[in-house]
Amino acid sequence: MRGLKDKIVVITGAASGIGKASALRFAEEGANIVVADFADGSATVKEVEAMGRKAIYVQTDVTSIDSAKAMAAKAIEVFGQIDVLINNAGITKDAMMKKMAKEAWDAVISVNLTGVFHCCQAALAPMKAAGGGWIINISSLAGKNPFAGGAAYCAAKA
Repeated sequence: MRGLKDKIVVITGAASGIGKASALRFAEEGANIVVADFADGSATVKEVEAMGRKAIYVQTDVTSIDSAKAMAAKAIEVFGQIDVLINNAGITKDAMMKKMAKEAWDAVISVNLTGVFHCCQAALAPMKAAGGGWIINISSLAGKNPFAGGAAYCAAKA
């Protein structure tokens, strides 16, 4: 992870789990972090700031294009650019297909797949205007090795 000093890294789902671990690792490498999560990301922000880096929390619902655009706009307003977008936000609502409610399917696909599209779309213009950047989409081995009850999650991660 060379060359991350003062880069602006937007991470969806950074309030906990892999997203939080990614935020802390990128901060160790000198990046400033946008914690984009539906859940409260203020604890992640505090940990990043304790490392001497800058961070903001932007409540983001990746299932909404307007929310994704607002997140990107806030990143630009505060930091002036987006260098890296990490699409990490994800949920699971496992159930066997014959028992899975359509609402559960829709929720998983909306966050894990459509959310990636929304955030990419929101970040592409500012990245292009700045001369480029990197987009990292977090997947799962479940995309290659599906499991019983994980139809929506496995499909989205594939």
